[in-house]
Amino acid sequence: HKTEALLHKKEYTVDKHGITSRQRIEFLNSYSLDSSYLAMMPPCKEFTDSYFTDVSPSPEKITGEVRAEGIRCATVFGERSGISFTMAVPEYPSIENGGKFFISDNGGRNYNKMYFPVTTKTNVKAGDTWVSLTKYEIAIS
Repeated sequence: HKTEALLHKKEYTVDKHGITSRQRIEFLNSYSLDSSYLAMMPPCKEFTDSYFTDVSPSPEKITGEVRAEGIRCATVFGERSGISFTMAVPEYPSIENGGKFFISDNGGRNYNKMYFPVTTKTNVKAGDTWVSLTKYEIAIS
């Protein structure tokens, strides 16, 4: 037996500036949700070891886990590689316990994790809708 939980529409635009992802999720039933994400970027550690954000423009090394609020744009980069990955969320669901930024060195794995969680814990009901716009950019200097 299959139960449809939600309708999920994704639209991608690729241009010289990068990739833009527009998503719309409509819940068909009521659910209790834990961690939920609509924007994620897992850059390889071989190329990235530092990050900065629109709120904290001073570069910091990626060590352990960092969680912060009010961030809408973050860049991970590697000075040696000259490669940077930027993720911005100009339009993102504003949900209780959401609106946060999360970056992790992901332990011993070979990639870093960069997320914009929608929520860490919330309840949704049928008809609730989340809309997001995420911009991804890769640059080589």
